[in-house]
Amino acid sequence: MALAAITCGVLLSALVPVVLGRQGSRSPRSGPCGLTHAAFCATFDRPDGTGTRSGELNGTLWGVSRQLGFDNLGQHQYDAAVRSVQITGTCPTRTVTVETDIRICHGRLNEVVNDNPDITPANQTSESGDGTVTSLAMYPKQPFDFSGRTGKVVFDVSDDSGGSHAAWPEFWITSTPAPDPFAHLASWQSLPQYGFGIRLDGVCGPGQGGQCGPDCPSGNATNVVTVNDAIVVRNYTENDPENGGALQTIHAGCVREPTHAGELNHFQVDVSEKQIEVYGTNAGTLAPLVHLATIPNADLGFTRGLIWLEDVHYNANKGVDVGVHQAMHTFTWDNVGFDGPVLPRDLGFDAADSQTSVPGYPALTNLGWVTSASAPATITIPKVSGRAKATGGLLTLNFENFDVSPVTLRYSLNRHRVHTYAWPYPDTMTGSPRTVAIPISLAEVVKGTNHVRIWSGQDSLILSNVDLIMRGAGGIVDP
Repeated sequence: MALAAITCGVLLSALVPVVLGRQGSRSPRSGPCGLTHAAFCATFDRPDGTGTRSGELNGTLWGVSRQLGFDNLGQHQYDAAVRSVQITGTCPTRTVTVETDIRICHGRLNEVVNDNPDITPANQTSESGDGTVTSLAMYPKQPFDFSGRTGKVVFDVSDDSGGSHAAWPEFWITSTPAPDPFAHLASWQSLPQYGFGIRLDGVCGPGQGGQCGPDCPSGNATNVVTVNDAIVVRNYTENDPENGGALQTIHAGCVREPTHAGELNHFQVDVSEKQIEVYGTNAGTLAPLVHLATIPNADLGFTRGLIWLEDVHYNANKGVDVGVHQAMHTFTWDNVGFDGPVLPRDLGFDAADSQTSVPGYPALTNLGWVTSASAPATITIPKVSGRAKATGGLLTLNFENFDVSPVTLRYSLNRHRVHTYAWPYPDTMTGSPRTVAIPISLAEVVKGTNHVRIWSGQDSLILSNVDLIMRGAGGIVDP
């Protein structure tokens, strides 16, 4: 990934001085998750899984989506993932599978991704696999509103990233719960209709801290980390410096990375429609908050949405040039919250991943489905409720088209009439995961098990992360 600012521990572009008058550090506030007026706070006190894609997270409260890198119609890879991985963090090391790759141990959330499996086909004797781009995204179904104010979002994470060619955490806010919002150069455009993301992979090695920002000391004995850059998406159009965009990130300070399991950095993101500020702490501390970066002139175009915590990989074993091997890597999270008004919570209902085998690739399992006009996929979504209380409904999913673009999506819910959804994106690239949140008629939703058919009459598609969302149906829930 050719980043505009910091990549594999090196600052490439000229640094812009920090905004005059901006404090270099601040003290965190008291209250739930360190917020004075919390609208949401999750401290992961105990496992609370509900048998959905969310692992040991409570699937009523949290949604999880995954794009794990192997999509190939000819090789029958439909959002294929590594069948088993080893999770660490604050959990005892153990082997887990996809959908059990999120565990809560000792009051903290741990999740693991492997982007570089041995995907040797059964009829070959040498390894044919290489690393890839992956994204695991988690979001609370509680809306965050920052209309007419500067809202605060906080979270702790073990940001031991090896840089932009390794593994790193990202933070996103999007206007709808369209799954797995993410962008990787021009090749991966899973862009929400409106949203922004912050990449926390600006890494500087020992003695190189000054390259991470004008307020970052150069005498660092271990790796330090800061914001690398950010992306803003307006009506599916990105402003991303990694893909030719002009969005500016003004770098300031840095914080020390974790050096052992259980050490977390605390981050605070101050969000208004026009500007974003990012603060962090040294690993293992809660104060002081060091000013890391400003994204001025963000011009978001929305003031209410959902927050996302993401684990991102880019062929992460290639981070060896900065001394890391992060293809199989666990990030640990805690104390996720935000302030503002407490709004009615959405209810979201997962279609279970397909979990089908990949012929000839025993190390992989498919999470998604293939669908076409001649063989449209029918996907089952169980345990749906809340229709009577919902203010609206959404069908959310990722899809990928390969040969024809643009395509029109077709869908039918519970044998009702066929609806169409036109291609909303400004580009016509093929071979990229896309994310979409399609408004649906609540009259076509039933209590309990629902069946949705999704296809295109123009091209075969890979589908994944399919959900039904009942907007506001969860009502007001105390933080």
